[in-house]
Amino acid sequence: MRRALKVGLVAAVLACSTLVLVEVRAAGKSSVPAEVAQAADHFRAAVNAKDVKKVASLYAEDAVLLPPNSETIRGRAGIEDYWRNMIDQEFTVASTKSIDAFVSGKLAYETGNYEISLKLPSGVTITDKGKYMNVMRRGSDGHWSLAYDIWNSSLPVPGSSK
Repeated sequence: MRRALKVGLVAAVLACSTLVLVEVRAAGKSSVPAEVAQAADHFRAAVNAKDVKKVASLYAEDAVLLPPNSETIRGRAGIEDYWRNMIDQEFTVASTKSIDAFVSGKLAYETGNYEISLKLPSGVTITDKGKYMNVMRRGSDGHWSLAYDIWNSSLPVPGSSK
């Protein structure tokens, strides 16, 4: 009897929790911290301001950058060099749209879509549309930093039949 009561109580709590979660999501509210949900907005603003130091400060010291058509870059110093090179080529972020974000303890992820442009050494400006995923980690000071950053194009490879 006692075990059945405990099981029933746990089931009731879970059911109520699920209903509350559904209501919160339906109301458009989220338990995801703004610093996580708005990570792409902060990145876009820093890049478009050509503030390489600010861009680099968004990453953890031991962050990993996984850019397309490039090797993995480890550490904030290397990431800063990467973004300095991109910004020097007139890299801009036209738009970002966060699609999903989730937090569990000291880790979080955020996914979304982007549109960027880059001026090639030939003087031609190319644009790209794609998707990204950021994994963030909360430090001991409570601040969220990018731990892993990856993005890739949604456009077909130039010259392909797709």
